[in-house]
Amino acid sequence: LDLSPDECRQTVKDFRKRNPRITGLWRRFDQAIAEAARTDKHFEMELPSGRVIQYFDVGYDPAGRKYSACTERGGEREGIYGAKLVENLVQGTAREVFADILLRLRDTGIEIVFHVHDEVICHAPADRAEEVRREIEEIMRTPPAWMKRLPLAVESAVSGRYTK
Repeated sequence: LDLSPDECRQTVKDFRKRNPRITGLWRRFDQAIAEAARTDKHFEMELPSGRVIQYFDVGYDPAGRKYSACTERGGEREGIYGAKLVENLVQGTAREVFADILLRLRDTGIEIVFHVHDEVICHAPADRAEEVRREIEEIMRTPPAWMKRLPLAVESAVSGRYTK
């Protein structure tokens, strides 16, 4: 896209206007991180799986008018704000869903060769490839026990080599 700065600002403004639930979630996380900075300097965010993402040494820089925190004890500080926390929540949840799928594939005995982002590459004997493909799709369409109503879709193919 080749957008002018004014077009970029308008695009952001339009998105925020059309998505009040998203921007409301950003604001709730902004408030939560501000509260952590004022009180115990520690912020925890529980993912739907039960895993907890922690932010340490939460603080506010009045000169820069921004919050910062460490994602590991004694680590390097980085800027933190509501929308970034929501992104971490979404990405962390996506990782947990995919990890659950990988474990279920492994437990079924399907041979995982490797995976990239949200893609898994498996090996099966040629005479069972189509059957294994259908089994993989079924496993990948089944949400984790901790998020039973999550709609999942999958695309798959049988190939003699890795393709993109």
